[in-house]
Amino acid sequence: MMKSVFIGCFLFCVVGISSTYAQSKSSVLIQSTDEDEWIEVSVDRSIYFPGDTVFLTIQRNDKTAIAGVISP
Repeated sequence: MMKSVFIGCFLFCVVGISSTYAQSKSSVLIQSTDEDEWIEVSVDRSIYFPGDTVFLTIQRNDKTAIAGVISP
């Protein structure tokens, strides 16, 4: 009996940790066809909802970058 309770608690913790990890920051990388520059758009959550803050970075191969925060 005690062994099944322990296994149940262990599985519950594993599922909780997995769902927390899945909600981490996500980003999308858009690269131009000439591969000279790319745009990275990221949000604080793995799913974007209207009203969330978006972080925008535009970077060229010479490492010059423009970054901005877009808030509603």
